[in-house]
Amino acid sequence: MDGTMGWVKTTVSSIALIAALSGHDAVAQTATDGDDFELDLVTITTRRTLEDLQDVPGSVTVLSEERLERSNINNTDDVILNTPGVSFTENASPIDLNVSIRGITDLVGASGTGPTNGIFLDGFLLNPTGGAASINPELVDLEQVEVAFGPQGTAFGRGTLGGAINFRTKKPTDEVEYSLELEAGSFADGRGVAIANLPIFEDGLLSTRFVVFGEISDGFIDFASLTDNDSIGSDNAGGRFSLRSQPTDRLTFDFGISFDRTNQDDSFSATQESVAAGDPINEANVAEGLNLDRLVTTANIVYESDIGAFKSNTGFLDTDVFSDESDTDGTAIDFLSSTAAFNEQSISQEFRFESDEFALPEGFGKVSFNIGTSFSFSEDGLESVILPGTDTLPTFAGGLPLATQAGLLVGAGLLEASVFGLMPADLAAEVAGALATPPEFLGTSDTISSTSVNNFGVFGDIRFRPIDKLELAVGARFHRDSVTVESTTALSGVFAIPTLGFTASDFESTEVFTAVTPNASIKYDWTDDFSTYVAFSTGYRPGGVFASSVSIDAFDEERVRSIEGGFKSTWFDNRLLVNASGYFIDYEDIQVAIVEAVSTPTGTLAVTTVDNAASARSVGSEITIAALPFDGLRLDAGIGVNFATFTDFTDSPFGDLTGTRLPNAPVNTFSLTADYEHPEPVYKDLKAFVRAEYNFRTDFSNLLDPSLITFDGFDVANFRAGLRGESMSITAFVENAFNEVYATGSTSLLAAGFVGADVNVDVGATRRFGVVGSIKF
Repeated sequence: MDGTMGWVKTTVSSIALIAALSGHDAVAQTATDGDDFELDLVTITTRRTLEDLQDVPGSVTVLSEERLERSNINNTDDVILNTPGVSFTENASPIDLNVSIRGITDLVGASGTGPTNGIFLDGFLLNPTGGAASINPELVDLEQVEVAFGPQGTAFGRGTLGGAINFRTKKPTDEVEYSLELEAGSFADGRGVAIANLPIFEDGLLSTRFVVFGEISDGFIDFASLTDNDSIGSDNAGGRFSLRSQPTDRLTFDFGISFDRTNQDDSFSATQESVAAGDPINEANVAEGLNLDRLVTTANIVYESDIGAFKSNTGFLDTDVFSDESDTDGTAIDFLSSTAAFNEQSISQEFRFESDEFALPEGFGKVSFNIGTSFSFSEDGLESVILPGTDTLPTFAGGLPLATQAGLLVGAGLLEASVFGLMPADLAAEVAGALATPPEFLGTSDTISSTSVNNFGVFGDIRFRPIDKLELAVGARFHRDSVTVESTTALSGVFAIPTLGFTASDFESTEVFTAVTPNASIKYDWTDDFSTYVAFSTGYRPGGVFASSVSIDAFDEERVRSIEGGFKSTWFDNRLLVNASGYFIDYEDIQVAIVEAVSTPTGTLAVTTVDNAASARSVGSEITIAALPFDGLRLDAGIGVNFATFTDFTDSPFGDLTGTRLPNAPVNTFSLTADYEHPEPVYKDLKAFVRAEYNFRTDFSNLLDPSLITFDGFDVANFRAGLRGESMSITAFVENAFNEVYATGSTSLLAAGFVGADVNVDVGATRRFGVVGSIKF
C-alpha cells in the first residue's frame, strides 16, 4: 500500500474510532449498570516500584499477557510493531535489531560502549555494551511488556536515552498448573511451549515454574545459488526455570535462569529488486550459518519492613554468537567472506530502598523516597577473520586507498583492468604475484577485540504530595563508567604486503566517564479519572575508544535532555482509556561512525572512526486508547508522530546532513487491534472470537544519508478466529494477510550501492497461515 494512502487511512480510522467511542455514553452507562465489565487495572514498574499506570507522570505503553497471547507476539520486533513511537531495523538477522524510540537510535553499532535504548528482562539490562544479539529473546510465559518513553537515566541507568523496554516474566505460584501450546504455520514451521507450575511446599514457602519451548521454520526467503535453492530457515529451542520462596509475609525471593539456542541458515536479507517484485530472494554466494547461545540468570530479594521495602537485584548474562563462513562483499561473486565469533557477558548488582509514604508534621503533606546503588561489569569480545575469495583479490573496507577499493569491488571480470590501472608499478607487481598464489594460501586478516565497561551508580528520588491531588518529584543518578578497549590484528599472506597499507596492531586503552542525570516531574489529579503532568528527564551513554589501522581515538559521552507533557484519563466508568503526551528532546554529542581520509606513505586511506559529530532534535507525540464499547468487544489503538532531524551534522561522510531525518525514525506509526468475543459459550466455557490487527508506519532509512536508500512505508494486517476458554483455546490465523513485502533495513553500507553492487535489504515475513492451540490443566 502506498505510504501516503496508508497514513490517510490511519488518520481517518483514528478519528472515526475516537468519535465512535465518544458517542457511546448512554450505551456504556447502561451496559455498566447491568454488567460488571471494565478495563483491567494495569500496574507497572517503570519507576522501579509497582504502581498504577495512570499514576505515572510519563508516557508508557503496556502489552498485557492477554494481548501478547492473543496476538501471538513472541519476539521483540512484534512488540515494536504494536507500540507507537518505536521502530526497528533488522541488520541481516532477526536476532540483530537496532531499536529506535522517539527517533533516538544507535548510530555507532558494534563500536559502542552501551545502548541508546535499554532492553530489560525483569529489570536486568540485556544489551549492556550496546550489542544487539541479546535483545530479541523468545518471548514466552510473560506477565507483560512495558515500554517507557523518554530518557530513563534515573530509574534504569545509562543507555536509556530514548527509553526502555522491560519484559516481565511470570513468577511461580502456589497452585499446580500445566499448560501446552502448539502452533503450525505455512512456511512450513512449527512451535511448541510447555509450562509446569509446581509448588514444593505449601503457603508459598517454595514454588517452581518450568518453561520449555522449541521452534523450527523453513523460512520465507529463497536462497538462490549454484548449489542450493532452498528457503532460508531457522530453529531455536530453550527453557526457563524459576523459583519463588516466601518464608515469611515480609520476605520474597525470586530466582530465574533461562537458556535458548538459535540456529539460522543464512542472513534474512534479499535483493532490493526481488523485494520490489514481491518475491524475496537471497543471492549471496556463501551461505551463512548463524548460531546463538544465550544464558540469563536473575535473583531478586524483597524484604518488606515497617517503613518500606529493601530490594536486591542481581543479574548475569552470557551470550555467544558464531557465524560460519559468510558472504561479506554482498555480491554474487566469491570476492570476500568472513567468519565471526562474538561473546558478551555481564553481571550486575543493585541495592535499593523504597520507603512507604509518610505524613509530614503540621499537615505539610506526604512524602516518599527511594535510594540505592548499583554496580555492573560488562564485556564483549569479537574475533573476526577476513577470508580471501576465489574470484578476486581479498581486501576489506578501509585498508586500501579509496580508488583502489573501488576498483577491487567492481567484480572479477574487471579486476585486472581496474586495479592495475590505479596502482603504482611496484605495487601492481606484488599484487600480481599474490594473485598467482592459490587462493587457500592468500592469507587472512584476524582481529580479536574486546570492550569492557565497569559501571558504578548512586541514585535516588523523592516524591512530595503537599495535597492529595498534587505530586512533585525530583531525582538523579550519578554514573561512573570505566571503559577499556583492547584489540589485536594479525595479518598473513596478501594482507601482509607492506605497500598495501594493512597494519598488524596490538593496543589497549582505558577512558573514564562520569555524569549526573537528573529528572523532575509535576502531576496534578483534576479528578479521580483525569490527570495532567509535565516531566523533565535526562539520559547518558558513556564514551569510549575506537582504533583504526592508523590511530587510536577516544570519543566523548552523548547526552539527552527531554521535556514532556501530557494527560491520562479514563471515561465511562473505566471503559475507555485515553492517554496522550507531547515531547521535545535535545540530543547532543551524538556518537557517529564516520569515515576520514588519512594520508600515508602508500596513499590516502579511508579510515573508519567514531566521533561526537552530530546533534539532533526530536519532537512528537503519542496517543494510546483502550476501549470496551460493549460487552465482548475490546479496541486498542496507538498513534505516534515523530520528527527527528539532525540540527548539526556538517562533518558526515556524505557531506552536510544538517536538517535530514535521523535513521530508523518513521514520522508516523500506528497500531489498531479489535477483538470481539461472543458473550455466550459455544461449548462449556468456550466462546467464539474474531480478532483483527493492523500495524502501519511511514517511510524510513537505516543509513545516515537517506538519499542512498529509503524504504517505503508499510502496513501489515493480521486476522485470527477461533474458540477460547479458561483452560483451552484453538485459533486459526493469517498473518500479513495482504502479503505485503517490505524492507526493514539494509545489510551494509557496501551493499547500499557504493561501488555498483546489488542492494541487499532485510525483509519482514510474508503472508503466513496457521493454527495454534493451547490447553491448561
